[in-house]
Amino acid sequence: MTTPFDDLAAALPNAEVLLGDAVTPYGKDHLGVRGRPGAVVRPHTTEQVAALMRLSAQRGFAIIPRAAATNLCGAFVPREDAVVVDMMAMNRIISIDEEGLRAVVEPGLVNAALQQELAPRGLCWSPDPASRPISTVGGNIMTNAGGPAAIKYGVTFHHVHAVEVALADGRLVTLREDDAVDLLGVVIGSEGTLGLITRAELRLRRPPPAAWTALAAFARIEAAAEAVSSIVAARIACSALELIDRRGVEVLDAWRPSGYPKGAGALLFAEVDGGPEEVEASAARLLSVLKRADLAVRVARTPEERSALWAGRLAFGIAMTAGGKKCFVGDVSVPRQKIPDIVARVGQIAAWHKIDVPIVAHAGDGNVHPLILHEERERKAVTAAAFEMTGAALDLGGTMTGEHGVGSDKLPHMRSQFTPAEIASFRAIKQAFDPDGRLNPGILLPPATPGEPVDTLLGGLVRAALGGTVGAAGGRAGGERAASTQPTTRPHSSSVTADVSPGTRPTAPTADAAITIDLENLTVAVGAAARCHDVRRQLAAVKLRCRALDEEGSVGDAVRSSGRRATVRPALLSIEAELPHGRVRFGSAAVKDVAGLDAKRLLVGGEGALGGGKDGARSLTRAIFRVEPG
Repeated sequence: MTTPFDDLAAALPNAEVLLGDAVTPYGKDHLGVRGRPGAVVRPHTTEQVAALMRLSAQRGFAIIPRAAATNLCGAFVPREDAVVVDMMAMNRIISIDEEGLRAVVEPGLVNAALQQELAPRGLCWSPDPASRPISTVGGNIMTNAGGPAAIKYGVTFHHVHAVEVALADGRLVTLREDDAVDLLGVVIGSEGTLGLITRAELRLRRPPPAAWTALAAFARIEAAAEAVSSIVAARIACSALELIDRRGVEVLDAWRPSGYPKGAGALLFAEVDGGPEEVEASAARLLSVLKRADLAVRVARTPEERSALWAGRLAFGIAMTAGGKKCFVGDVSVPRQKIPDIVARVGQIAAWHKIDVPIVAHAGDGNVHPLILHEERERKAVTAAAFEMTGAALDLGGTMTGEHGVGSDKLPHMRSQFTPAEIASFRAIKQAFDPDGRLNPGILLPPATPGEPVDTLLGGLVRAALGGTVGAAGGRAGGERAASTQPTTRPHSSSVTADVSPGTRPTAPTADAAITIDLENLTVAVGAAARCHDVRRQLAAVKLRCRALDEEGSVGDAVRSSGRRATVRPALLSIEAELPHGRVRFGSAAVKDVAGLDAKRLLVGGEGALGGGKDGARSLTRAIFRVEPG
């Protein structure tokens, strides 16, 4: 029987093409079978990727990117009219700049292989997902991966200088963090829906000389969650705070003996790193908190002891599927002090639906993973419980996904978090990059609904930054960007609204001057009209600092100014704005949030495009920033 892809090898003479039974393994990810592709292409060079994208544009078949397939949200769904692109063969380290703390690599390079190459040079790349031994750099970028160390060092977004991307029409563009329009920030975490990464320039760091790790047992998971809140509120600068409940330990031990304490309601892994004196002081403070619950806290000081202590927790991804049950991986994120609340809500939901839900969490980031282990006959209960867990996180001011992404598994949840105006912005960005919808279809973006508004502002901004419409196959585009236009925004009331609690939105679109410091979450929510010096003064009174607001002017000025984007970009968590098609909020108070496309990046450093003119100056209404001790 002939297929539309029988001549694919002839059309791509330098690429590796798989057909027939050879494609079967590429229909699976870490959690099981997702579908069957019509063909698989394994490119070895950037040019082969570009050629495949041009061929896709000419023939109209879909492109589904795949690397190690460690995603846990159904981030690719193979189908017979599509080509799966296996990026694993593009795995070279192009260069390492030890002085400049940069590395240029291909997307199929495994994270652990990069770390192994960097370690003898006294360097590392910060992203450390539990899948690090098998996940790739490209996959880490496309999912904006986090991991235990994200509490101190940030997520993947914070450690990428630039990427080269093959667009839907085969053009190659380089997106950099200092471009006039931050398309790099939008592509990171886009789950393969905007383009295929062919090369990445990474930001490296030098690991601190000392580290100290502890493992404490708690009678109840709620008590462990409360300890996390106490540690964050005390401003103990942990490099990891990981939680696992009793059922999670049972799952680990059923797969392989973990050596962890048995019978405890929950375990908490806590780690600090830095200079020897800094570690000693932080460890003493941390130990005093942990010993309130567990006088027999286990401590690891050497690399070998730390590795042994972490081994079970980092292997949980394997253990959860080893028992033969299906697994729906919950991935909600809330403001850090809400960890006890979300843990309690998850427990109530699991009990109501009578389902098995072990819990693990990057607790210091407010990122909780309720892992629903189930049989096929329980699918209806699983679906209902998953929606309720998302709703609980949103009620607490959080987000539907903190690090695993939307994929296809959480696609039905998108309208729980985002308004029609916000989804319209995501759709406009997608259409600017991929007008025919050929890149990873059925992922991240829900189908359009009747009456959904149309966002022409952000879509136009992206098209201009890409150098025009992405359409028929074209040639190579460089890093230069076309100048942005200056659209007008809808005038609106300038009245001041009262401050709002997490999870709610003011009813009137207004650029207010309210300043709300969240001491436990280490964030500050500010109206666009607030003056930076007022924010600094209030933060200083509680011994905190936000570098993004170190200069003069209003908060709105700081966000809009291209000259200040280098400090605003890493600190910004959420933004609210009044755009021509409606009011939007991108991001949340949760410090880990990968729900939807990261559209707030287009509103940072916008200058004339989004921040100029009498009306444009009022388009930004509110923002939330990370803060730090200072």
